[in-house]
Amino acid sequence: MARVQIFGPPQSSYVWATRMLCGEKGIDYELVPQAPGSEENLRRHPFGKVPAMQHGDIALVEASAIMRYLDATFDGPSFVPSDSKEAARMEQWISMFNSYMYHDIVRSYVIPSFFKRSTPESIAEALPNIRRDVSLLNQALEGHDWIAGDSISLADILLGPPIQYLSMFPEGQEILGGNEEVTRWLHALRERPTLMAAAPQPRSSR
Repeated sequence: MARVQIFGPPQSSYVWATRMLCGEKGIDYELVPQAPGSEENLRRHPFGKVPAMQHGDIALVEASAIMRYLDATFDGPSFVPSDSKEAARMEQWISMFNSYMYHDIVRSYVIPSFFKRSTPESIAEALPNIRRDVSLLNQALEGHDWIAGDSISLADILLGPPIQYLSMFPEGQEILGGNEEVTRWLHALRERPTLMAAAPQPRSSR
């Protein structure tokens, strides 16, 4: 079988999540660093985003589609719940993250903080939405080990990297400290070697 290639920068939370899934499934893959919007990237993704994937003659873009494909194609445990209610719950959180939470947490806070472009004003503007998002995740985790029930799913893998990023910065640490279920969940993800094995190289926080 052809080797999977994942295209995108390792710092991307979406690339990180895709690589974490490869680790969980035991998939042999190659990471090909590629900047969003670059000429090479635009040949693979019409909107200049990451990640993109090539597996033999199969080319895909968007983390959700790539992760679904990898989970269904390769042997190993499935990260899509067999129960219809839990599967819907997983899809709900994937959709909410892609549509709203990625912007709130990653684009408005993590990326400016990571690259030291944040200001007191930009942080103050970002925090209310982040507090709401983390509180919603905390509520969803009450009474459950994972987002979609008692087994880890694609939703947990997708949300793990951005919440880990959030924990690297002081305001994020304060928010997580007030949400015990999310803190517990993040600790459980950190105990899986795949989360940190796929992490980008450490970088000093703001």
